[in-house]
Amino acid sequence: MSDTNPYKAYVDDTILNESPVGLVVALYQGAIESSAIARKFMASGDIPARTKAINKTINIITELLRSLNDEKGAEVSANLRQLYVYMQRRVIEAHTKKQQAPLEEVERLLGTILEGWKVANQKLSVSPASDVAMVQPEANSAATQDKYGYADPELPYGGFFTEVADLHATSAYSF
Repeated sequence: MSDTNPYKAYVDDTILNESPVGLVVALYQGAIESSAIARKFMASGDIPARTKAINKTINIITELLRSLNDEKGAEVSANLRQLYVYMQRRVIEAHTKKQQAPLEEVERLLGTILEGWKVANQKLSVSPASDVAMVQPEANSAATQDKYGYADPELPYGGFFTEVADLHATSAYSF
């Protein structure tokens, strides 16, 4: 039976053809976006939406943790592992204490590391078509967001990966 959803087929094909570094970049962008959305819903008092965004942030950081390759990354991998665990703790702390500051800190940490991955992605000569296919969080206007603030599901990556299961299409090793 063939897939009758052309959008899903497009997204699946895009993810399968993305470079491992491109997938890591998308994960970082997705985690930053989800954290910012969690802060928005924390401020508005929308507990279910905040919880969804917090869970998504934690799931993406978990996937980054799972992608670490200790054999190839050695000390860098170990340091990233500690940083990811720290970030997960801060996200949970933000959620349980209803504080935005830990989420802001996580966003800054992720943003700093993301800049390095973007440079690596450029140096590895990723095709321009894959960069166009990524939804940039800052480019999402209110008109292209669903009711929870995520990118419109009709856009490529649907506001990045919606569930952890969506991340397993290919391996992306951070280090």
